[in-house]
Amino acid sequence: MDVTTLQRCFRRAAATYDAQAQAQKTVAAHLWCMIANHIQPGMRLLEIGAGTGMLTRHLFAAQPSTLTLNDVYLSPQLARYLHGLPHTAVFLEGDAMAVDWGRPYDAIVSASTFQWFSDLDGLFARCAHYMRPGGVLAFSSFLPGTLGELTRLAGLGLRYADAQELRHRLSPLFDILTLEETSIVLHFATPRDVLTHLRETGVTGCGKPVAWNTRRYAAFVRDYAATCSDEKGMRLTYRPVYVLAQRIATMPERKP
Repeated sequence: MDVTTLQRCFRRAAATYDAQAQAQKTVAAHLWCMIANHIQPGMRLLEIGAGTGMLTRHLFAAQPSTLTLNDVYLSPQLARYLHGLPHTAVFLEGDAMAVDWGRPYDAIVSASTFQWFSDLDGLFARCAHYMRPGGVLAFSSFLPGTLGELTRLAGLGLRYADAQELRHRLSPLFDILTLEETSIVLHFATPRDVLTHLRETGVTGCGKPVAWNTRRYAAFVRDYAATCSDEKGMRLTYRPVYVLAQRIATMPERKP
């Protein structure tokens, strides 16, 4: 995904993101529960895709010696949070595949971000390069079937790596300790509310654009209500995957 496009999408959604990002909040909390015992005081931590700080707050509470936060732009929510923190927290703005991450880290973590990377081999190589042997990589991403309702009816959605592909791409550099697949189903009052949710979390502007017109929108509303609803309302499915891995002691030679 083009970094400039991502910046534009998430800047536009900054004011509404936290209110709409129910799935991402659940994912960040679950990821932290899974990795909390592996994050010890005094560690050097890097978070990729810090966003509005949903995971950041847990990481800082773990009392790292340094906490480096990367994202394509500094959100207003994260900026306000960082304003009150000591200088052990540093924001690194830019494309995670291009900027220098700096020091070797004891742990690299990321919540709901890795699905945006098209080059997973390159991403995992960079993680391994900037991590001490035995260091921890912990992340959540999304699996095929995420936003499946939108994919079927409107062609919206990303290309998501499945669990087998993640295992394959991690295996040369990391030992996988945990890989957990789950589902989160949100409910909305109307199909229009589903689209509002996606727009206000920045998702719809980053994918393939849909040429909406009156006829297509009416068909979408009709078909969504007919095929994607239950007694709770209009369904929207997220399929998170949570990975905890450890960098192997010796790695194949590859420049990140």
